[in-house]
Amino acid sequence: MLSFGPSFLPASSRHVVHSGFMHRMGWSAASVLGASLASGNGPAIALLGDGAFLMRATVVPTAVELNLPIVWVVMDNRSLQIERETMLKLYGRESMCDYRKVGEQELWGPDYALMAEAMGAAAFRVSKADEFRPALEAAIDSGRPTLINVDTELETPQHRAIWYPYPANYHETWKPGPLKEAADAGRVEG
Repeated sequence: MLSFGPSFLPASSRHVVHSGFMHRMGWSAASVLGASLASGNGPAIALLGDGAFLMRATVVPTAVELNLPIVWVVMDNRSLQIERETMLKLYGRESMCDYRKVGEQELWGPDYALMAEAMGAAAFRVSKADEFRPALEAAIDSGRPTLINVDTELETPQHRAIWYPYPANYHETWKPGPLKEAADAGRVEG
């Protein structure tokens, strides 16, 4: 089972899931636990950015406690890339998306591999493309919660945010449809 955020890949099979058009930041860091549990504690992989992982890193101890074979692939560019691109698209500039210490121009970010290890998971650091496959294979083969920190550059083209149009009736109050009404009437098995 592969669990990820929708800005990376489209859902192509029942083994690939995402949160739909809502772009829930950090969603895949936690949903990968559910993917593993739903597949009988099978291996599951989450692809996510560093900001999304930072937002939900607290799921790592849960995966460790349950001994789930989960792999988080964290693309670490020291920026909130989707927010950055949205600002550039809408306003022609970005603000407060890149991680920098006050008074410094160099990008900075936490050591996610060290964080994962401190919470009981295994971790790999990848800084070159040819290091990724062996790290992923080792993470999957380990059968334990593992984080792969993939060092990426902010300026190098990576994934690009997918712009999903909101449904025309997005702001309308939800009402049950025919399937819900039929289920309530006992005509549909749930």
